[in-house]
Amino acid sequence: MTNSPTTSIAPALSPQQLASRSATLIAILLASRLWVLNHPIPVHGDEAGFLGGLGFPAPYPVHHPGYLLWVALGTLTWKLGATKYFAFVLWSILGSILAPWALYRGLRWIVPDGPAWWTGLAFGLNPLLWFVSVTALTYSCGVALGLVIVGCIWRGITTTDVRWIHYASAAMAVCAWLRPDYVLWLGPLLLYGAWRLRSRGGLRGLILVVLSFAAMLAAAMWLYGQGPVERKPVGQFSYWLEVLFQTSAFRLGWYNGLLRSTAKLCGILVWVFGAATLALLASKLSLRNTAQRFPGAFTFLLLWVLPLTAFVLLIHMSEPGHVILLIPVGYVFLALSLTGKFTSLTTSRVMSAIAICSAFQFLAWPWSAQSTGWMRTVNGKIAYLSAAGLRQIDHRWDIHTPSDIWPTPTHQPTATRPSLAPADGR
Repeated sequence: MTNSPTTSIAPALSPQQLASRSATLIAILLASRLWVLNHPIPVHGDEAGFLGGLGFPAPYPVHHPGYLLWVALGTLTWKLGATKYFAFVLWSILGSILAPWALYRGLRWIVPDGPAWWTGLAFGLNPLLWFVSVTALTYSCGVALGLVIVGCIWRGITTTDVRWIHYASAAMAVCAWLRPDYVLWLGPLLLYGAWRLRSRGGLRGLILVVLSFAAMLAAAMWLYGQGPVERKPVGQFSYWLEVLFQTSAFRLGWYNGLLRSTAKLCGILVWVFGAATLALLASKLSLRNTAQRFPGAFTFLLLWVLPLTAFVLLIHMSEPGHVILLIPVGYVFLALSLTGKFTSLTTSRVMSAIAICSAFQFLAWPWSAQSTGWMRTVNGKIAYLSAAGLRQIDHRWDIHTPSDIWPTPTHQPTATRPSLAPADGR
């Protein structure tokens, strides 16, 4: 990657034009979230743990070290008058809008404004992000903060302005309290950026990340040490290490471990990207041209992708939300590949078609618990990430039994339906 300063190749837009385009993107995404706001709860069992933690700081039944900032944010909006579930949904909606907007603004540094805008919209209408945007789960806020970190690192490297690395470090320090695992997934990329600018003081920002992560762990230990937490031994760190090891390829081998996780990850990615899957496969034909046009971009994207990918393939592959940080990489790769081979107008048209197909897939998929054959399997495993699936999420467990297709010594078929206590509803 070049160390010479770079400037944005986006056309010179007035502040009013840029604000208008941002407002249009935000308005479309907000309307899409409101369209599917009402749905049965819970969507996932972890939501019960988050609702159980309202009143923070207090012990709550989510695995160690938990998501301290997430529960604190929910407690804040709950005490301001929101219902228990919507106290978290409000932040999920905000994160699901901020993430595509951050992708749009970041891409404007390297591709024209039109393709950047449509790429941001395509990501915003992605079935996975759209689905989690109205839940009490952490995924949309996590990926939003993750994209801020990634964008700041890229900007710091390409401009050699160490302030951007410090901004990324500050965002990572916050992220350690929201989603501690992101420190592991994006830590190598941040370290790479800080090392590239070490002569300018880039490594100093890492001190803040280390201190913040250590403080989060100390707070988690104090929190779980206040008293017994029901359900599972969530306060025992060793318990969760053993859970992860049991599902790893090191315990299950290459077939039940690595190959099983690979099949599951590929299935998730094919559904989540939808029509964009074909475009991603075709874009490999222009790899050399793209690499020449955007030097250093592939190294950057690999550092973004590899830590999380290695974890889900070798250690633990579970929920689609676990890989949400990988999804914007696909859209960035598409934008770079198309821009490197075609005109800005053609790239915009392709990305707009992907956005439309993504929205159509999410809104029009005929999810039903009465489906049969292969359709029943698809609906139970992954196609519930759709508008109809979300509105009937309480019926997903009528057709879904985890690990029934590929059971292992660790993954045994179960059909535990997630639930909330009556007092923990909306």
